[in-house]
Amino acid sequence: MAQGIEIEVIGDSSLFTPLGKGVGYLIRADRSEYLIDCGATPFLALGHEGIVRLKGLVATHSHEDHRRWFTDLALYMHYHPGIARRLRLITSEPIHEEFEKNSRGALERSLSPDSRRVVDVPYDKFVERVLIGPRARYRIEARSSPDCDGTVWRVVETATNEIVPPERAKVFVNPSANRPRMLFRDPETGAWVEPETYYSFSASVFYEQNRNDLVDAESGLLFRAVKAASWHGPPTIGVIVERGEERAAFSSDTVYDPKLWLELVEAEQPPPPEASSKAFLEAYLVKDDVNRFIGRVWSRERYEEALRCFDGAVVIHDADFEQSVVHTSHSKLTAFTPDADWRRLILTHTPDGFASVFPITSTGKRYRVLGGDLFEVVDGRDLPLDGELHLKAPDGGLLVGYRNPEGDARLWETPRGPTVRFGSDDPPPGVPEAKLVGRYDMYVDIRGHYYPVPRGPGESYRLRSDGKVELVRETESGSVGRIAEDVRGKITRR
Repeated sequence: MAQGIEIEVIGDSSLFTPLGKGVGYLIRADRSEYLIDCGATPFLALGHEGIVRLKGLVATHSHEDHRRWFTDLALYMHYHPGIARRLRLITSEPIHEEFEKNSRGALERSLSPDSRRVVDVPYDKFVERVLIGPRARYRIEARSSPDCDGTVWRVVETATNEIVPPERAKVFVNPSANRPRMLFRDPETGAWVEPETYYSFSASVFYEQNRNDLVDAESGLLFRAVKAASWHGPPTIGVIVERGEERAAFSSDTVYDPKLWLELVEAEQPPPPEASSKAFLEAYLVKDDVNRFIGRVWSRERYEEALRCFDGAVVIHDADFEQSVVHTSHSKLTAFTPDADWRRLILTHTPDGFASVFPITSTGKRYRVLGGDLFEVVDGRDLPLDGELHLKAPDGGLLVGYRNPEGDARLWETPRGPTVRFGSDDPPPGVPEAKLVGRYDMYVDIRGHYYPVPRGPGESYRLRSDGKVELVRETESGSVGRIAEDVRGKITRR
């Protein structure tokens, strides 16, 4: 039996790249296999047999670059005669709702077996819902109303199904978005808050205390939903995967910024004048922008939990250039990481041209969390990730670098983030304020093997059908090639 937790990168790219691969990871332990997100096609990576082996899909949120192949998976598993079972979707309550709402059009209408009629097929025929994370004690529900034809939104208590008085909770609908959101009066501070963003999963005032962890009996894998550090927009969870003493965390799209988080805790917005009116306090439904009425954005409990929820884990984290709205800027990563109790940080979902002092994932890479560290699995061997600089090239390939005062690659710090230039001491064009940080020898990463960056005119690497890598030089009379030497583990550190 294999040890530790194995992670295969099915896709690592955002929507904002010409490659457009999406995001997804395959988690393996012994004979148990799970997907975390399916924004990249699992069909090419896993094939039919791999799809058959899947025990479930763990979803972090409903953005298309994380869920794009969900309905295809559900349809394939339902209709393929060799599978004919439901897709297990493993996620939190609000994300289950998002997936169902966004997928029903593709799933719930078909033809009868004789093709003579259009028939309705319930969503639950395709999807087995598995909950991770606690249930909310309160929810928004559409209720029939005797005062008008149709239904109205109400906040109800989950345990009793009774409508919550409007002075405690109410529904907001922004006319420009037409999506119901809950406004809840925090009993401790008296402030109006949006509970989904204000409270962590551990807050008993809004959540039941059963965490609903999923444990795979065969492998011992444990999947846990965490929300405290997830700051993205739509309902989003981070996912902790544990097996014995091994721990891996997938932060999903999020802005990891403790300074910002503290501001969200400490900033208090005075309510608008109408918030104290009799009409407002008695209203179950308000048509307005809920942000005008939110007095506090984060609870201190959420902030303190966010700081420590990834402790002791290898963290797979989404990152971007500076001024990113929904991912973490590289400068923020370097600022907080020294104080974080993490075993290892590896970056994913990064844009083309992104450079980092932290390792960067790429589609097809395999890792193993073992003995408190992260290793790359290359040809069946567990190799350390010891590179001092990592670059995601414009074509989506990876380069790894090691410090050398005479190296050909220059690392520049720019307002947009770290940038690598080859063969010139001049700053990047149009960025006169760039600061030279260091020089490196760079190597092309091909399937976990390292090869020197081609220097000659017309030179490039080619992966042969026998798995060997060939350095090819194009000439006027044709091409000339030779087998390239893998130098990983042989590089002299300076």
